[in-house]
Amino acid sequence: MSWLGRGALAEKQDDRAEQYAAEAQRLAVAALGSRSVDEDAKLASALGGAIEVQAQVSANRGARSDAIVFLERELKSD
Repeated sequence: MSWLGRGALAEKQDDRAEQYAAEAQRLAVAALGSRSVDEDAKLASALGGAIEVQAQVSANRGARSDAIVFLERELKSD
């Protein structure tokens, strides 16, 4: 799912990219449950990709400050 978001982002389809990324993040967080993201490399990759795509979509829309705040908040959450 996160790779679909990256693909949509590459095709400049920000709305689709954002939808895929949000769904990838939701699924990864649900699959992790109470485990740390460091315990599953595949889920860590999916989650990281989803977060990256969401930040890039915000930046593409001219909301660079929002993208940075989002990334900083996600970095602190685990």
